Amino acid sequence: MTLTPGSPAIVQTIAEQSPSTLIKDELVRQGFQLIVSYPDHRMAFLQRELQQEPSWRYLPIAREEEGIGICAGAFCGGMKALLIMPNSGFLTCCNAINGIALLCGIPVLMLVSWRGSLGEKRHFMMGMGKVTPPVMDALGMDHFVLEKPEQLGLLGEAYDHAVAARKPVAVLIMREMLRGRGGAMEE
Repeated sequence: MTLTPGSPAIVQTIAEQSPSTLIKDELVRQGFQLIVSYPDHRMAFLQRELQQEPSWRYLPIAREEEGIGICAGAFCGGMKALLIMPNSGFLTCCNAINGIALLCGIPVLMLVSWRGSLGEKRHFMMGMGKVTPPVMDALGMDHFVLEKPEQLGLLGEAYDHAVAARKPVAVLIMREMLRGRGGAMEE
């Protein structure tokens, strides 16, 4: 049986799995070898899923800037890497993004939780959510939004785009994609 996007079997499979599991499965399918991750409460379900996957090295970091250098070095060493962080972390590491990835033309793919976007419950996150895309634009970074499971191929496409453009690329992930099993959300 051939499964096509939107077929009942695919829709049922997607509905039965948590978004975190679907993201992990897509990253495995795309051949990522290194996942560099800054702890983030909103992404806790996803980070637990990724940490348990044996097909890559999972590296927790203490500062987001470290992740830029590690992922840049991984690319130079022939590894396919992904940096995971909240948008507050993205905003703190603009100097590393510019000084390492942009100026040197090294692709770094970032999966960034978009706090302060639509559906945010905490008012103090909203200003940060508002400025995240304009800061990416000011840096000259391409960025894409991951809103639903049917868009998971975007992760591989964004990595390929970063490599072709020789620059960092961000995928902003919406809160609905960060639910755990049974639809639970860590806020």
